[in-house]
Amino acid sequence: MDIFINLLFWVHMVALAVGGSASFGLFAMRPFVAKSSPETREKLFSIEGALSRNGMIALGLLFVSGPLLIWARFGGFGALSVWFWVKMGLIAVQIVAIAMAGRAGRRLKGGDLSAAPALTMASNVSILAFLLVILSAVFAFE
Repeated sequence: MDIFINLLFWVHMVALAVGGSASFGLFAMRPFVAKSSPETREKLFSIEGALSRNGMIALGLLFVSGPLLIWARFGGFGALSVWFWVKMGLIAVQIVAIAMAGRAGRRLKGGDLSAAPALTMASNVSILAFLLVILSAVFAFE
């Protein structure tokens, strides 16, 4: 069982790294989208699409590997600390922010430049939530 748990933890950490890379990549790229020329914007949107796909795959892996890890390592969710539940709440905030960023990104891609502030705000919330998820995980599993 230790090998299974270790491999599952590895998958979880790789997914976290890929998801974090996608989040920070999108965060760094988004301020340039609204100010770019239409030709450059199309290139940025193709990069954004690739990063978003990677992030969604990573999120799916985290959704599968996380509960499996809790079950395999702790026998269920009953004995987990309050920090674990803080982490879960922050993940919910992050998912809402990702959805809002996706919606604003689609509006921006459709030519609605007024969506740029909403995209920036949602990206900021997503990054902050991501960092706080990691911080709360440090306390949850110390």
